Amino acid sequence: MDWYGIKLLIVDQSGLGRDVLHIFVGFAGQILAAALLRRPLASPLPWLAVLIAEAANEYYDLHREVWTDRAIWPGSVTDVILTMSIPTALLLLTRSAPGLFARTPRGRRK
Repeated sequence: MDWYGIKLLIVDQSGLGRDVLHIFVGFAGQILAAALLRRPLASPLPWLAVLIAEAANEYYDLHREVWTDRAIWPGSVTDVILTMSIPTALLLLTRSAPGLFARTPRGRRK
């Protein structure tokens, strides 16, 4: 089974739409990349790892899928936007408002 077949199996078995899966995979990918790279979410490296993985996925899709009735690239643009939306929001939030993600000892309020 190739990558495309695996993706179709995941869509079929999960019962979720492809767009929803792009959002979930982007979020989970960033968390996983941060853990594997041992970097905080404020680091651009986990974000970049998700972007590279998504670019590879879309490159594969553009060369694997053939739609004779319309262009496929607009769907790829949408997929990249959906996949990168939460990772981008997390990167920007953790960099611009780190206090939202910092632990404070119990009983202490700022």
